[in-house]
Amino acid sequence: DWSGSSKTNPYYGKPNPTYTPSDARGTGTTNEYSGTKYYGYYGVMKHGAVGCLSEGYMHTYYPSVNRHMNKDVCAIEGIAYAHAIADYFGWEKEKTGYIYGIVRDRNQTFSHKYYKPNPNTDDIYKPLNNCTVKLLKDGKVIKTYKTDDEYNGAFVFYDLEPGDYTLDYECAGYQAASQGLKSTIVTVKANEISYPKAFL
Repeated sequence: DWSGSSKTNPYYGKPNPTYTPSDARGTGTTNEYSGTKYYGYYGVMKHGAVGCLSEGYMHTYYPSVNRHMNKDVCAIEGIAYAHAIADYFGWEKEKTGYIYGIVRDRNQTFSHKYYKPNPNTDDIYKPLNNCTVKLLKDGKVIKTYKTDDEYNGAFVFYDLEPGDYTLDYECAGYQAASQGLKSTIVTVKANEISYPKAFL
């Protein structure tokens, strides 16, 4: 959890005398490690050491669960963790980048007993299954991706050279960007993940 600790201020590397029971990181107990007392802790972490606890998504938030039914979405999450760890240790950065987007119906909302979206997010719009997403560079298709049938609309492209790319979409019953809808222009940067949104 980087909200309470950092490389220069490791929460777990020193005592926290300002701890109060309302502190989300604590349990209201005092623990001793190597002769030093520490106040509160995340149960999975060790006192006296810098640590990172990351919450990938809420298992009870079904739109997110649906997205994680896609193995490429899970891979992107792992890549994001790897980037954070590499940044922390100052390791050499990747020279390529990634695209992770979601294609949705721009007019139709979607809800189901197993899909209850937050009404204040794009998750209310129906994620589209079995859409072909085309990645173009200088007007030429260089990669394609077909969204799955798990109602997540997710598409992922790996190992892309930095630069500008165009995304085009083909989905049964929807107008393709090449038929008049605006294509998505995405700028890819080295060692970063770009997150475009698409609404058909």
